[in-house]
Amino acid sequence: QKQALAEAKEKALRGIESALGACNYEDAERLLAQAKRDFAGDREIAAIESKVREGVEGRAEAQKLLAAGMKLVGKAQWQKAAESFQQARERASADPVIGDQVLRALVQASEAALKSDLDAAEMLLGEAVRVQPGSSLLGPLKSRVQDHKRERLIEECSKAAAEASAAGDLAGALQQVDRVLSKYPDEPTLLRQRDEIQQRARKLEEEKSRAREQVT
Repeated sequence: QKQALAEAKEKALRGIESALGACNYEDAERLLAQAKRDFAGDREIAAIESKVREGVEGRAEAQKLLAAGMKLVGKAQWQKAAESFQQARERASADPVIGDQVLRALVQASEAALKSDLDAAEMLLGEAVRVQPGSSLLGPLKSRVQDHKRERLIEECSKAAAEASAAGDLAGALQQVDRVLSKYPDEPTLLRQRDEIQQRARKLEEEKSRAREQVT
């Protein structure tokens, strides 16, 4: 009978350890409750109970940090949100449930930041890549971030070229446009702007030429 009890206890402990190894705390708690009924007062069961409690509490604390991070996202406090998500991951680093939730929170935060703060969106994307580099969630987000970066670069270039042109620096304006066109050669906005600057440059050159002819 003692041998049968010892084997039953060993089996119960293995089941709880297996559930803990997979961070399946629901199963671990269920198996622990049964083991405590079957082996009341056993020291090994009490020892593994502390492990189960630690895992459950770690996940709960990590989820609180995640919730706090999402509130910061709602306030557009991107850096603080990223720090909260990082703390959640550190609090339950071996828990795949928390890892997945942190990844999804970072992706959601990055998408939210795209509307107003491209640099923050890129930072949050970088954090998500560090959490799970091969996630299928990252591909579409990377594309959206790259699209926004392209739009911002083109907008900044177009504005700088327009300012240079307005100041009479047509060579500088062309240099601005050509610099970005070397990266995005099919960008229609900049192609049109380059044509306009070149036409203006030719017109000015023709006017100068006529003026010289009149002088001679």
